[in-house]
Amino acid sequence: KVETKDKTEVKKDTTKELEEKQVQPLILDNGLMVSSLKEMKNVLQGLDDEIFKIHVNENKNDIAKWFEQYSKTFAARLKSLKNKEELLKEIVLFKGGEEKTKPVIPPKEPATKTKPTLKTK
Repeated sequence: KVETKDKTEVKKDTTKELEEKQVQPLILDNGLMVSSLKEMKNVLQGLDDEIFKIHVNENKNDIAKWFEQYSKTFAARLKSLKNKEELLKEIVLFKGGEEKTKPVIPPKEPATKTKPTLKTK
């Protein structure tokens, strides 16, 4: 008999794997190195505002760039955020993967009705 995990246990495992997945590190100006989602959440909470502004400002967003390793779509969303609290809030909600967007389906061209032609001899 094969026992299977229920969906909540599987989701917890997947979330834990995502949290602890090691990626290319981001080295902050204060010397801290962040190489997982879990570390990013912890470091960002206590990060000095001056250090944060060095990495996230009008000219760049190093945190969004670092997030491209997880999801380019999510990173693009983070790129516009310049406030530490807003950025952290979004990161905490991140569940992994590319966000699904509905494909753009071009409208069908209206069918042109043609009148049948009668052939006469």
